[in-house]
Amino acid sequence: MKIVIVGAGWTGLTAGYRLLQAGHEVIIVERDEQVGGLAGSFKMNRWQWSLEKFYHHWFANDKYALELAAELGQKVITLTPKTDIWYRGKSIPFDSPIAVLSAPFLSPLSKVRVGVLTLFLKYFVNGDRLATKLAVPWLEKYMGKEVTQVVWKPLMNSKFGKYSKTVSMSWFCARIKKRTQNLVYPLGGFASMSKKLIATITDRGGNILLNEKVISIKYRNNKCLIKTSARMIKADKVLVTTPMSSLTKLCPTLPKSILKKIRTIKHLSAQVLILILKKPLMNETYWLNVTDKNYPFLGVVEQTNFIDKSYYGNQHVVYLGNYLPNDHPYLAYSAEHLLEIFTPFINKINSDFRKDLIEITKWQAQDAQQVVDTKYLNRLPSYKLPIPNTFVANLDMIYPWDRGTNYAISEGEKVARLINQDS
Repeated sequence: MKIVIVGAGWTGLTAGYRLLQAGHEVIIVERDEQVGGLAGSFKMNRWQWSLEKFYHHWFANDKYALELAAELGQKVITLTPKTDIWYRGKSIPFDSPIAVLSAPFLSPLSKVRVGVLTLFLKYFVNGDRLATKLAVPWLEKYMGKEVTQVVWKPLMNSKFGKYSKTVSMSWFCARIKKRTQNLVYPLGGFASMSKKLIATITDRGGNILLNEKVISIKYRNNKCLIKTSARMIKADKVLVTTPMSSLTKLCPTLPKSILKKIRTIKHLSAQVLILILKKPLMNETYWLNVTDKNYPFLGVVEQTNFIDKSYYGNQHVVYLGNYLPNDHPYLAYSAEHLLEIFTPFINKINSDFRKDLIEITKWQAQDAQQVVDTKYLNRLPSYKLPIPNTFVANLDMIYPWDRGTNYAISEGEKVARLINQDS
């Protein structure tokens, strides 16, 4: 059976790999010049390793990613970097029970409530039962107003902006369940593993078409006709792994009820400004959550406080991250303009960073973060769409989990099994 996959992110690549193993003919069509989707990479001169355009790591319990890595012979490293919160001009640890107990911004009662509720959510709560509960009011009621107002509400405002009041408690619960102090990273970066996956796909006869955009999907005599910017491909089945906004354009013949639900899913764009420095920006902290609403970025991720700087030419690599509405003015700004805006706030973290600055670069992606509200699950279509031989599996389908390659891989595995069963 001939199957076309739209999109060469980790969902598309994983699905293609599994379908080839099952004996199918697979063509993967990708509009960009490289595979990987949101985990795509770039490489500077003097660097041994590639770096992800958007910060990435695995948690120690990311079983789908770790199992695929082992299968492909991809070596990984496990480390325990520091995660802090930026509170009133200071970087304060907040990544372990001991750190919570030491937090100067919480009363003794709040510390106890945070500890007990975090353990309860992590090990004893089925997040699906909280799907209809709003996160902020639930947290205020059970974890306490103090920690909610100081930590959780500012962080959710920073990430979701005007949508923060609509976020479901099931999403928050999933975030707590996933977090581990130990983090995992593939040797050589995520590009190293994607190269292994590409090699395995091509060795099995799969075809990956880069720099080629899928324009439309039509149907004739129970066949799928996929029109790209370079050719027409006839296939038995088609799998769309690109965002829902793309699906509605490629498949306008979907029932109106489904199109309406899909179009009500809210998304944000991801944007990062990457600083390449001669010296560290932060002393030891890998991940700094910014709780101050006046800051123009929501987090600082210093890659070289996680992975040794020797792999990046002994330079220090720092991400300044944001999730933004798709019409936010920052998305039209150059890296230099963003740096001008960000500089007064970066100076509060390290006033000497300018003299250590080597280079800056900017990356951004539309529809990179879904907003999981209390009606989210009702908006998702089934993997098999009610049009001939067409399937969908993408970022939005990983409910209630947040974006990441582990669940992109999981979606690829799942949809490949469904396509096989439908053969």
